[in-house]
Amino acid sequence: MLALLACLPLSRQAQAVDVDYEIGVAVKRQDNIALTASGRDPVSETVVSPRAYFEATQDGPRIRFKAQGALEYYDYLDDTFSDETRARFNGQLDITAIPDRLDFVFRDYLSQQPVDRLAAYAPDNTQQINVFVAGPTLKARFGPAMRGQLDLRYADNHAEETESFNGNRYSIAGRLVRDLDPNRELSLNLAVVEADFDQAGDRRDYRREDGFLNLTSRHAHLDTDIDLGHSRVELDGSGRKDSTLLLRASVDWNLSARSLLGISARQQFTDSGEDMTRPLELEQIRFNDFNVPYLVEPSVFKERQVRVRYRYRGERLTLQAVPYGRRVRYLDSTLEDENRRGIIVSASYRLRPRLTASFYALRENREFVDIDREDRDLTYSVGLANRFTRHWTGRIDFLHQERDSNIARRSFDSNSVLVSVSYRR
Repeated sequence: MLALLACLPLSRQAQAVDVDYEIGVAVKRQDNIALTASGRDPVSETVVSPRAYFEATQDGPRIRFKAQGALEYYDYLDDTFSDETRARFNGQLDITAIPDRLDFVFRDYLSQQPVDRLAAYAPDNTQQINVFVAGPTLKARFGPAMRGQLDLRYADNHAEETESFNGNRYSIAGRLVRDLDPNRELSLNLAVVEADFDQAGDRRDYRREDGFLNLTSRHAHLDTDIDLGHSRVELDGSGRKDSTLLLRASVDWNLSARSLLGISARQQFTDSGEDMTRPLELEQIRFNDFNVPYLVEPSVFKERQVRVRYRYRGERLTLQAVPYGRRVRYLDSTLEDENRRGIIVSASYRLRPRLTASFYALRENREFVDIDREDRDLTYSVGLANRFTRHWTGRIDFLHQERDSNIARRSFDSNSVLVSVSYRR
């Protein structure tokens, strides 16, 4: 994040950066702040949260920049937990050093994730996770319809609590691209990834080799992006080897001027740090306890995932639904394999020119295969926002969280009411 922000003054010299921001304060009253198991006495708490959110973009001939970030300070008035600061950031910076020859790429992803993925996502089970990716991209053209590209990348993973997650990833990827027509291109891709975790010794370090064909098509109402090939991985410590069909496919269909249907599927080897650079396709929720946690583990795993996304944007109604299913199998047998399936829904409706109702919901079933555990989670929130002036908005939200687990003392439920006021530029 610091590298991206440091480049911001440079980008201002080339072309103005478009910046929007929101600042405000919220007060939340929660009847079970620690998400204590059902049957035990819950602890109520009032939390005061000053907060700030920003969006920044620039799309120039040499510099392309896009970032979103949020910062919140949590003041627990009853001292149930220590006061804390939470931040989220997603930034992308591309610098063209030599047009059509050399680019430099920077990516930074900062999020809040659980320390123990088997425990409730309470204030004492949170940590900051940061993944930074950078490197050059070299380009060459071999004719009017043929070009090549070489990507060199360095990635750094850092976790606030789970130190075993910390480490580096190095990759080199080559592409040979053929333009089939103005709307379609076919490419041959070869990539090698080396992952080196700080604390795991060489037990979970790995080398991955990918080879695949990519077909990309862009049309007025239908976009497709398909990778098909083979992937091979080897653990440095044990020498264990595994391979799989590599498939990554996405289709986005514009059903109308207001609605979109997207379908994606993938089967691949990956790890937690790499996984966090592909955020879930959901409209930005600036300030909410709404969270779909990622796996924070220092190990490579085989992933199978299918996801559908429907989005509608009308004059008064905005709706999005994302059903998904995911299967994770670790190559390290000491980690718990898991299956997930669920759906995320977000909606807003403008009741009056200045009054908007909103709804968010997550329903997810998680099955931990090796320990015979299944959790059924439900989170939803209902809110009303009133825009008093062009810049000032007040809102009230009700949030409900619950978990039904087949393991004793793991089920819980919680209710919160949140009142906030904010100024948006």
